[in-house]
Amino acid sequence: MPIYHQLGEVPRKRHVAFRKEDGGIHYEELVGNEGFTGPSSLLYHLRTPKRYRNEHGQLTEMAPFSERDVRRPARLARHDETGDFPVVVKSGNRLGEMVMAHHPFDVVGGDGYYYPWAFSIDDFEPEAVPAPYDHQNVMSDEVLFHAGAEFTSRRGIEYGSITLHPDGLPHGPQPGRTEESIRAKGTDEVAVMVDTFRPLLERGEALPLEDEGYPLSWLEGSEADR
Repeated sequence: MPIYHQLGEVPRKRHVAFRKEDGGIHYEELVGNEGFTGPSSLLYHLRTPKRYRNEHGQLTEMAPFSERDVRRPARLARHDETGDFPVVVKSGNRLGEMVMAHHPFDVVGGDGYYYPWAFSIDDFEPEAVPAPYDHQNVMSDEVLFHAGAEFTSRRGIEYGSITLHPDGLPHGPQPGRTEESIRAKGTDEVAVMVDTFRPLLERGEALPLEDEGYPLSWLEGSEADR
């Protein structure tokens, strides 16, 4: 899970002298997978499916869960103890036991991308809202071709309609459509959406086909709202 997390006491930079109160130095331990190239933490993370992540590792809107559903460690339990501490490690289908002379949680802090976390199956699409929320495309234009006469977000759509929401223009469901989508058992809509990363320019031939009431269709009481 590519979310940076910091807990406890850590120095201002990695791999610098981190002094104890008595003047001694805390030892760093780098733990990770795939050697030095994979996710790691300075100290002690399951990957989300690639189809749910963008190029930055962020979960996309198509994912059935989000980073908000992942519970990360909220406190650090310190155990500065010596003795015999068995640690069971699973590798494939085998279990191996190591006995450590220090408690495995003998740390004062840690930071990085590799850490224990929890995700509950009860957080997988709970009370999902089928209709999209209000949004605005920044640095792209949004074009929709409606290949049907039904559309969850608004009434008044006709087969073959084309809608254009320019860069930065807020848009979303008509008033009441979000609530209606929650009660619906299904939808019979077909639309193709394209995000263009260069501005679209309208040709003069398209102007006579413009629906001048479309920008007002999100106002309660408008013709398209009935």
